[in-house]
Parts: sequence; structure tokens; C-alpha cells
Amino acid sequence: MESYSDDDDAVDEDPAPAAAPTAAEPKISFRRFDVGDVALFLPTGGAEAQKAYLAFHHGCPHRYLAPASIEAIRTVHQRYPDFILGRVVSAEAREARADENPYRLPLGTAFYVLAVESL
Repeated sequence: MESYSDDDDAVDEDPAPAAAPTAAEPKISFRRFDVGDVALFLPTGGAEAQKAYLAFHHGCPHRYLAPASIEAIRTVHQRYPDFILGRVVSAEAREARADENPYRLPLGTAFYVLAVESL
């Protein structure tokens, strides 16, 4: 005859869920870039005089780092960094036109210029 106890009915519970990330533990956004999000920018390989950084993304292309943010970060580091991690402080929607197309996109392409504070 098998013995049975109340302990046999016990169900293992999952441990408590991890705490939500704090400001000290930012998570990198890559599917959307709203003000307050943390973004990773990588250089596009342009000439030093026209250095551009593009946000690492999945499904939301044409998010570029604002030239003023690039210059501020370059000044602090005394060079163009291999990558830039920053919190988005503003995002400006634009459209590639014949008279404004700094990233050489097809005319009519929507793109966004993101200003960041360096992390």
C-alpha cells in the first residue's frame, strides 16, 4: 500500500518575478524610439566630416543621431566613438527632399533625427 501525505499535493511555485528595471538599469530600445528610451547608435561609415550614426533597430529604420548630439559626444571623447548609447530627449520627423537629404535616402522617405543625452 502506498503512503500519501498532504505534501504530495504541494505545487512548486515560480520564484518572485524580477523587479522592473530602474533608471540605473536602462534597457536598450530597438523597436521604437520615444523620448526617454535608451538607444544604441552605430556609425554608418561616412566620412569624418559627415559622420552619421544610425540607431540599432528591428523594423523601424531611418532613426539617425542628431548632429549636435554627435558633436557633443565627440568633444567629450576627443574622437568619434565606435558606438553611442544615449537616452532620447527629442525626436524630429523629417522627409528626404532634394534640398534636405543628409543621409542620401530616396526622395520622399521619412526619417527621424534623435537628440540624446549620453549614458
